[in-house]
Amino acid sequence: MRAVMALVVSALVAGCQTAQPVRLTAQAPADDLASYRVAGPARIFGQALLRQSGGDVVTCAGEDAALIPAVSPMNEAMKVWGRGETIDADGLDGRPISKAIRWSRCDAEGNFAFERLPERDFWIMAPVRWTAAKNAGQGGMLARRIAVDRGGAERVILSQHDVRYLSARPWEIWNAVPPEPAEDDQSSSDVSVSYSRMSPG
Repeated sequence: MRAVMALVVSALVAGCQTAQPVRLTAQAPADDLASYRVAGPARIFGQALLRQSGGDVVTCAGEDAALIPAVSPMNEAMKVWGRGETIDADGLDGRPISKAIRWSRCDAEGNFAFERLPERDFWIMAPVRWTAAKNAGQGGMLARRIAVDRGGAERVILSQHDVRYLSARPWEIWNAVPPEPAEDDQSSSDVSVSYSRMSPG
């Protein structure tokens, strides 16, 4: 009986232990990241939205959508987050990737747009969040990997199927901060006012 109890206690203790953060091992060649910083002829536009249980729709209005290069470290990070694990960002140099991230602030209707894109693969991400009863946060980060075609314009709708339960905003591990919109940017339902910029580099 004592042996059985010892096994039960050991199992409970093991279950309560917090998994160690995962250290990323993948590397992104400098020339690969440089190709993400050049201007191209392609364009991505769309919306990010979630439907509440009551039927109301919440969008990413006022939030920053990000277009992150789908390079090996980012792809590895998405797999780690997909397993419900956290990432050890200590000592992680995120500057090369952060300089290649593009931003678009969602307008009043949840529209975003990214202009002059190179023909590469990206992760497009936008947070859709709201506060429910007892100040409980609802919603999540919407994310999808997309391939940009040469000279094309692609419409992307991020919704329930794109919800990722991430332990952090994906760009935070790369020490990236959304830039402030220019003074002449104004709030409007017209997607054309949604600013699209790269991180300062």
